[in-house]
Amino acid sequence: MNNLKTFVIIAFAIFLNNLILAQTKIVTIDEKVIKWVGTPLVNCSKKAIIDIESNDTVRKYISFSFQNAKYTHIIDTRAIIFNNETDTQDYIKFKKDLNKAIENIESQDVITFKGINYEIYVTGNKSIWLYDTKNGYTGFFLKQALKLQEWVDSSEL
Repeated sequence: MNNLKTFVIIAFAIFLNNLILAQTKIVTIDEKVIKWVGTPLVNCSKKAIIDIESNDTVRKYISFSFQNAKYTHIIDTRAIIFNNETDTQDYIKFKKDLNKAIENIESQDVITFKGINYEIYVTGNKSIWLYDTKNGYTGFFLKQALKLQEWVDSSEL
């Protein structure tokens, strides 16, 4: 009986180990940090989850992470994430909305673009504000917005 108990414990430990050490790895495909006066505004990242055994891509995702501009005295990192299983159409809309926002950056009117994972605002002061779904945000002047646009336009899910 003691051997059976030991066997069950060892078998469970092996099962748990395999479960915890999943057969996948995360690979960075592309990454770019957009800065203003040396301060990072947004980290753009495209990554893939790869099955180690088959070397097949399980999932791809694109993320935009940033320090919430609402706070300067605490770290409040936010992210907007798109993955190829559920967010492909929203990412396509994000690209179009970002392009329209940049086209209208000199507008004196407040213009809002909304997707499932994001909101983009043109605020009338030659800037664009990117919000996550919980009202965390970061802002861009034209030069930085064009760098973001270039990276977004070159990245597919």
